Amino acid sequence: MNVNPQKQKRLIEHACGILEALENGLKNVKSQRILASGKVGGSYSVATVSLLRRLIHESGAEGFRGVLVEQFWSLVAEVEPLLTNNIQLLGTKDYINFTKSLEELGNGLPGLNVESTFKLLFKKPKGRGANEANSLPLILGMAAELFTHLGVAIINPGGPGSGEGLLFAVDETLYEETEKILQGAGGDFGERAQSVLKEACLLRDGKKCPITDKSFEDNTGYKPILAHVIPNAIYSKTDTMACINSLAGPDVVQEIVQYLNSPRNAINMEANAHTSYDDMHWAIEAVLQGGQYKYFYRKLTPELKCIEPRQPDTEIHFGTNSPPLPRLCNLKYRVNLCLKLSGAADVIEGWMKKKDEEGDPKAQPTPAAFSKSITGQLASEFATSTIAAKA
Repeated sequence: MNVNPQKQKRLIEHACGILEALENGLKNVKSQRILASGKVGGSYSVATVSLLRRLIHESGAEGFRGVLVEQFWSLVAEVEPLLTNNIQLLGTKDYINFTKSLEELGNGLPGLNVESTFKLLFKKPKGRGANEANSLPLILGMAAELFTHLGVAIINPGGPGSGEGLLFAVDETLYEETEKILQGAGGDFGERAQSVLKEACLLRDGKKCPITDKSFEDNTGYKPILAHVIPNAIYSKTDTMACINSLAGPDVVQEIVQYLNSPRNAINMEANAHTSYDDMHWAIEAVLQGGQYKYFYRKLTPELKCIEPRQPDTEIHFGTNSPPLPRLCNLKYRVNLCLKLSGAADVIEGWMKKKDEEGDPKAQPTPAAFSKSITGQLASEFATSTIAAKA
């Protein structure tokens, strides 16, 4: 579904409105359960829907050419084909709050409040086989897969891939396009290649950390540690790369493949900055100003327990020869921001901590197993949330 920028913007806003209403319903259910039992549970349900909403919003960012919102509405139409015309109308109307009646949109679009909208959008899908989620909402399956294959893979890039392909988040054409791009390139990620890359970054930025400005000269005690903007490990995860294609477009996937192991995807950092970057406490945003890109430090964790690498929103200066690619910086920044704001990062980090402390490989489920379980959990909590909304 090819749409003009204005129509895409409207479809993004309407999709985010629907998902925000669902998210609020799940939060209400969670609050009621805490009051009743005194225990916190179901955080991943709220985080998963919130992550989908935020990723759809970011898919319209400058430099991105993804089709995530189109895929969202295609799934809506698959759930209820009669909504196809209504979806087209949404693209011609500016967004209004979905907690109000949709009668204001006019032009024959039925007046739907949140409750009746959910009934149409999240009814049982038709035509799905008994394996996988036959009676589960397609949209929630999409949310679960993005949580799994994008969220888990970005936070824990060394973890296993699913190897089972995606059912909801990416259509077959986009998946094949991604595989074709990956097959057309090869990567050298050995120790020698990384050593050469570290030297190349030193030549570009000089013997200092561009984040903290700490010197790497011999008598300072600070040593350069090579950091990748986009983790090398996701190169082998076709599902994750297909999700990136859906979010940001094939041009970004092509840049990852072409520059993954080059100075355009690498930065030498001193230890504290490197650790806090890996822990998603901050990221780099590239902003186009006066015809050229400038790089800025963006704080992602409100209260850092470690030393702040630099003042928030201050400019980062790289050497002029082959600086990090703006779209790769912005992909990492926007995905990390979505993971943080949605609460998905806390959920995934909780699994990883439990896995490390208990030595239990089952503490963090495989992508395929988690996608199945989260979809079922979301469907159950969605049904409860619609009942709560009526009360």
